Order: sequence, then C-alpha cells, then structure tokens
Amino acid sequence: MAKNTGIPYEKLTQSIFNQILNEKRVKTITVEHDVELKGITTKHKIDVYWEFEEAGIKYRTIVQCKD
Repeated sequence: MAKNTGIPYEKLTQSIFNQILNEKRVKTITVEHDVELKGITTKHKIDVYWEFEEAGIKYRTIVQCKD
C-alpha cells in the first residue's frame, strides 16, 4: 500500500482557493502550496497560503490540510 503523503489533498485545497480568483469582490494577490513562513521563533510549513485584498485591507490566510 502506498504511503499517504497528503499532497493530493493539499493540491485540491489549493485549487479551491484558486477558484476564488474569479470572485470580483476580492483581489487575490497569491495562492501558494507548501510555503515556509517565518514566525517569531521558528519557521512554519504551510500547506496552502492565500493572500488577498478586500476594501483596501490585506488579508493572509493559512490552511493546514489533514487527510
């Protein structure tokens, strides 16, 4: 039996956020998979990272996928 890496599920989640690109209210800046973000004391591995702007406010959304 093949090892479940979770990557197909992460990619599916990323594609859902990519569909939001068509939403007219939200200006999507980026949707990325497998991103490393620096925290205060350590780095964090993020499955899906979505950065967007609405009404002049920039939002950052992180998603940790569990398959």
